[in-house]
Amino acid sequence: MIGSYATRELFGFLTGPIIDNLLSARLTVVDRDRDGSVDDITSGVDQDGYGDQNIALALRFTPTDDIEINLRGNDREFSRVISSAQGAGALVVSEFSGVRDEITGGQRNTSARVFGFREIDPTVPCRDQMDRRNPMCQVRGLHTFEFNLNGNTKLAQRVVPGIDAVSNGTAVRTLRSVTTRPLPIAPTSATAPACRASTATT
Repeated sequence: MIGSYATRELFGFLTGPIIDNLLSARLTVVDRDRDGSVDDITSGVDQDGYGDQNIALALRFTPTDDIEINLRGNDREFSRVISSAQGAGALVVSEFSGVRDEITGGQRNTSARVFGFREIDPTVPCRDQMDRRNPMCQVRGLHTFEFNLNGNTKLAQRVVPGIDAVSNGTAVRTLRSVTTRPLPIAPTSATAPACRASTATT
């Protein structure tokens, strides 16, 4: 069978005795292929295509009139280029323009409790994760990222869910699409001064 997107499906089988009245077999072969339906303008490999090959062999052994033994083996290979897994197919190749998970180092971030960044001033420490008397204070223990925004260096930390609103995080709006590198974790000294509201300017 043939169809759109270069779809091709082949099906065939072969059956018959190997040894009369003792051993017979059935071989079934299925092969399906289809090109992708989403054009990939980068790699040239269309998205949402698939290939499926399935081979099955069945044996029937009848040593006596009262005994019948059936065996079946199957080998299948399936491959698919999935575009929907990344939302927009080849257009989405990484999260936050390649910013890796700061804990696992992976391309797909699985450590962040919520996505988004908040611009910070490293000279102004927060008392704890909930302290935002100065909205640009640096939370101790959270990774700090350095952003190059049109030649200007900005520092930011991930927003804390339930504490940082998107409207309060400058980095959420302006730093999302630039490359970053993680900086050392903020110091954890218990004697760090409290946030000073007059220190940072936006």
